[in-house]
Amino acid sequence: MKQFTLLLFATLCIWIVGPNHIEAQEYEEGTMVLNAGLGIGGYGALGFGSVGFSGSLERGIRETGDFGVIGAGAYVGYRSGNYSSFGFTSDWKRTTFVVAPRATYHFTVIDIDGLDVYAAVQIDIVFGKDTHPSSNISDNTFTDIHPTLVGAARYYFSENLAAFAELGANSLTTITGGISLRF
Repeated sequence: MKQFTLLLFATLCIWIVGPNHIEAQEYEEGTMVLNAGLGIGGYGALGFGSVGFSGSLERGIRETGDFGVIGAGAYVGYRSGNYSSFGFTSDWKRTTFVVAPRATYHFTVIDIDGLDVYAAVQIDIVFGKDTHPSSNISDNTFTDIHPTLVGAARYYFSENLAAFAELGANSLTTITGGISLRF
């Protein structure tokens, strides 16, 4: 949680000292964006008990007139934590690794300087392991596939640096925030 708080503080500082006016369209055909973030909530019994780490890379591949831009890319994430429910924690542990192809749609019709509003669809391929150190239950490894929908926004503080927030029940977290680099 300290890392997440530090990330939010750094983002706020950049926002305060950064330029207040961004001239370029936020997302267009050929744009490449790399996201790195931390998330909470979500998949399985972990709930809000542990932080997930994720990254995604996408490229704008086709403009759809004045309304938006279609993007394509990939998502990867990792999360590990102990089971907790109603304030009780056990030594049952789940470790999850996710890879996913991802398609995005960026709504360029929303014309606010520095703001990139987008939606994402991805097919999560989930690799996981459940361990039960202090019981007679065998460890369990699993692989699942889950479709995911995400609503998100990015705000650019400078030409190439932004903060992002994503909301959607992917296989790792429900709420993710972090930093984006455009190149």
